[in-house]
Amino acid sequence: MVFALLLEQWRPATHWPLQRIDALLRTAIDGLPERLDGGREWHAWLGWSLVVGLPALLAWVVGAALGLLLGLLCFLFIVAVLYFTLGFRLFSHRFTAVRDGLAARRLDLAGAALAEWQGGPLAPIGAAMPATTPETIARQAIERGIGEAGRWLFGGLFWFALLPGASGAVLYRAADRVALRWSAGARAPLHPGFALVSAAALRWLDELPARLAAGGFALVGDFSGAVEGWQGEGRERPGEPQAQMVAAALGALGMNANAPGVDRVPAREGSAGFDASGTFDAFDGAGWDADSYAVAVRQMDGAASLVWRSLLVWLAVMGIAALMV
Repeated sequence: MVFALLLEQWRPATHWPLQRIDALLRTAIDGLPERLDGGREWHAWLGWSLVVGLPALLAWVVGAALGLLLGLLCFLFIVAVLYFTLGFRLFSHRFTAVRDGLAARRLDLAGAALAEWQGGPLAPIGAAMPATTPETIARQAIERGIGEAGRWLFGGLFWFALLPGASGAVLYRAADRVALRWSAGARAPLHPGFALVSAAALRWLDELPARLAAGGFALVGDFSGAVEGWQGEGRERPGEPQAQMVAAALGALGMNANAPGVDRVPAREGSAGFDASGTFDAFDGAGWDADSYAVAVRQMDGAASLVWRSLLVWLAVMGIAALMV
């Protein structure tokens, strides 16, 4: 794990390996619902097991075979698998782009970076489109960044540590990709059972790592705030471990974990950013003082530090456990 993370920090893995894997397996993944969907739940579980379980089993077999030949080959194979299945830098550069925009007091750059990251506008387009404050942009970026850390870092690390070889990392990443493919687009309405099964399986795989990540945030941040946010989100959304992890992180940062993620101030008609028709075209940074930007940047820096400190705790605990085995 340490070697893979250091390698990714030195030379980040781009999206192309994942895109290539998707391109190679897309036909099989997308075609399975049509071939196997007989209207029963076990058909969906069979399809999920084929596209998630078989790659994980293959990764374990290949690693074990290489280990019989030469231990160094097995080591290099596992590092390579982790390098491409863990993607800490796949989202951190987007987080940094939002942070740099706020540090430069350019709300338009920060808002555009966040909108590109989430793949859509930050608010409904139209004459009544509200303005966005530095603090709310920072909060949305922090929530998304913590969620991505759970998806690309903590989930894969947990299952890699729990299952033999590289099978755990492949299992989690395959489950994540399959849930994305089967739950989006035109496939979900046609084969709702497959969408429900893939989403339920991913939630189950997220249950333990999300809780452990939330505990790590509590240990390295504001403990009482993290626990309060965790419990509050657990009462509101008991079946969403990722949301509970994000709430614990916000509480650990001293932010109101259970406040709405979007708390925007209505824009004044005729202010900068509106064209003649009254449509808001771009984010306007005017009107926000330096303290607003400073608070937003400080919160984002604190979130990045929180993830790193929690990761160090994970690595330390796993290292001690490995020495004791």
